[in-house]
Amino acid sequence: MRVIPLGMIVAAMASMAGSTAAQDRWETFEHAATERQGAYICDARDPSQGGFFCVELACSPDQPLAVEISRSGAWLAEELEAQFVINGAVRGVHQFAQSVPGTASSYRSEAAAQDDTLRYWLLNGRAIDLRVGDAEQRLSLSGSSLALRDVLAACPIG
Repeated sequence: MRVIPLGMIVAAMASMAGSTAAQDRWETFEHAATERQGAYICDARDPSQGGFFCVELACSPDQPLAVEISRSGAWLAEELEAQFVINGAVRGVHQFAQSVPGTASSYRSEAAAQDDTLRYWLLNGRAIDLRVGDAEQRLSLSGSSLALRDVLAACPIG
């Protein structure tokens, strides 16, 4: 089964639509063909202004819950470290590996999804500042509580 990272879907949508406003709420998704389900938020902007940046919690029948981060452009490393700052405090620091080997815009971490503190703050926080190297992106946590509760009920952790 081939899993298409959310970031690739967002990039395609952004290029078709031109300039796209930032998403202001977490949304759930379920792909019938792959049985992959989860919740995500993206800051989708005009590619000339830096493209998109997404955070997703998702699972599929053959993989447990994982946090995935995606962005346009490329982080060149096969692995990277992401720092999750929620409500002004660091709530987790985790290593991420490329979701699909050979691509450089989508990274996945099952360990981040297993982090009780990070999951708590993703459910209850107001905003997340995701730091990866020199890049930092602020994303809303509006709607995360409802969206993530559904995902956590449906997806095995670890």
